[in-house]
Amino acid sequence: MVAANAGNGPLWARLDALYDKRLAESIPQYIQPELFHYTTVEGLKGIVESNSLWATAAYHLNDSSEIEYGCHLVTEAIDEWLKTNDTRGLGRAARVPLLVLQFLRDSFHEPSFRVGRHVGIYLSCFCESGNLLSQWRAYGQPRGYSVGMLASELEVGVSAPGFYGTRLLKVEYSRDNQRAKIHSLLSDFVVIAEDDTLYTFPAEPEAMKRILSDLGLFLQELVMDEIVSFKNPAFAEEREWRIVARPRLVEMQRLRQQQANVAEQQPASPIQYRHAKGSLVPYLSLSSTKGKKLPIHSVRIGPSLEKFPTEYALLGFLIAQGHKQVQVLGSDLPVKL
Repeated sequence: MVAANAGNGPLWARLDALYDKRLAESIPQYIQPELFHYTTVEGLKGIVESNSLWATAAYHLNDSSEIEYGCHLVTEAIDEWLKTNDTRGLGRAARVPLLVLQFLRDSFHEPSFRVGRHVGIYLSCFCESGNLLSQWRAYGQPRGYSVGMLASELEVGVSAPGFYGTRLLKVEYSRDNQRAKIHSLLSDFVVIAEDDTLYTFPAEPEAMKRILSDLGLFLQELVMDEIVSFKNPAFAEEREWRIVARPRLVEMQRLRQQQANVAEQQPASPIQYRHAKGSLVPYLSLSSTKGKKLPIHSVRIGPSLEKFPTEYALLGFLIAQGHKQVQVLGSDLPVKL
């Protein structure tokens, strides 16, 4: 992963394989035909005209604490590991993963890291239902719509250069499942890190400290990949899926190794800003990776809108923007928001 650790190639090769394996396993096994994005009339107009979705910075979402919720579960799991494994009586190979866990736990409490893990996470949210009252109330006002997109064709990426990667994930609400995923990840990491046939660590304290730091950053990346799909069980009714956009630190390290002799160029930041509720909100623009139209399959008019004139205008707008086969629906919920 890091050029300075080239002498420990077998270790990093195993860790890179673990990273790729966990990333592949995070792809949902079941994707229903449509996922629905609730938005306002301004949001709908922006999505269709720009042919892009906005992924909002995590700390500006309605549940701004959800990343901290996942981090708290991680620190709980690390505490359990540290309590049951005393590093003082162990050999160096067995101590290494536990020292890395301690490093990760300590870094989670650093104010700078706390800010950093929020700044680098951007989310575009969807729901399994296109006509859910709680979603209309939370996201569709005033004059809302739910935009149905074909999940199998929802392939988007950050439209500006950089190292942001995107993944479509199903949100995990079960605390038991969340804890099991964290413990499984920590177990996979420990098995590799305590295998002293994979590496030769230096005797110099500073060199050893750098390697432990690199391992900690690697584990941090794996952990964050898991918890970006975690949410408090109280929100289970939302039945959320999400596109997560965040820097791919492991890929960045790999690319830097491959281009070690090439002058580095700093890519322009893809982060943009919009105005919402009296403040500036950071977001990333996500467009089709294949240069196609977004896979909009249906648009449902919210229960607060008058159906006939709204449907007539909406159909004309969609056709004018090249979406000729989109199904326009009304909400049959007996409520006006």
